[in-house]
Amino acid sequence: SPPRSYLGLDASLPLLTAARRRLAEVGWPHVFAAADLDTWPFTDDVRFDLITLFAVLQHVPSSLARTALMARLTTCLAPGGLLVLSSWRLDRWPGRARREVPWSAALIDTADVEPGDTLLGWDDDPTALRYVHHFGDQELTDLAISAGLLVSDDFVADGRGGDLNRYL
Repeated sequence: SPPRSYLGLDASLPLLTAARRRLAEVGWPHVFAAADLDTWPFTDDVRFDLITLFAVLQHVPSSLARTALMARLTTCLAPGGLLVLSSWRLDRWPGRARREVPWSAALIDTADVEPGDTLLGWDDDPTALRYVHHFGDQELTDLAISAGLLVSDDFVADGRGGDLNRYL
């Protein structure tokens, strides 16, 4: 059965438009809003039964910022609510090495990056750069636990080998 309501947030207007169109097709009640993680639009009294964060955490630069985001999301969960997240498993990506770009291409000093951080070119466009953090095997679990979450499931899926993304 469809959810009672669906709130979708993204900084990308084209992605919001596509999602709005898709949910209209299936008849789910929904609201979409342009927002980014730095301008979290909710107060402490807003609670959700389900929060999903698919392929987002790996784009949040710095372990401190990822920890703060997880803490904010946890405070928005209703009692018994679920936070479902996924992260790319960059070590499983075929052709990743050819997409890696030196930090200097984005005028970033290597002293400002952490272990696991990578800068990738995107879609063969040298101007489209994407920050990605590769989570070690235990790192993603530790992040969830440090936010006060109980990890009830942990699996890998997607891609030709069935292991390109990790889900908690």
